[in-house]
Amino acid sequence: IYTDDGAETISELAPISEVERGREIMSAHANKFADRDASGAPILYPMLQSLGVDTVVVVGAWTDFCVLATVIAAVDTWGFDTVVPTDAI
Repeated sequence: IYTDDGAETISELAPISEVERGREIMSAHANKFADRDASGAPILYPMLQSLGVDTVVVVGAWTDFCVLATVIAAVDTWGFDTVVPTDAI
C-alpha cells in the first residue's frame, strides 16, 4: 500500500470509530513510547496495558531511527513481545 505522502496514515489502516481516533497519538518523538501527557505521564504504555495488549507490531518508514527506537523501548522498557514485519518497513 502506497501513498504519495508517506507521513500520512493510509485509509486502509486509519482509525474508523471515534474510540479508535481517540487512541491516535500525534508526536514528534522517534520513540512512540516517549510521548507524555500534560502531567508528564506516559501515554502509549498505559493505553496498551488497559487494552490487554502484550504484543506490538511496529511498522514505519524510518527504520533505522523511529522504528528501531520504538522497538527497543517496547522490548527493553515495557516488556512487550514485538514483531517487525520486514515488508512493512
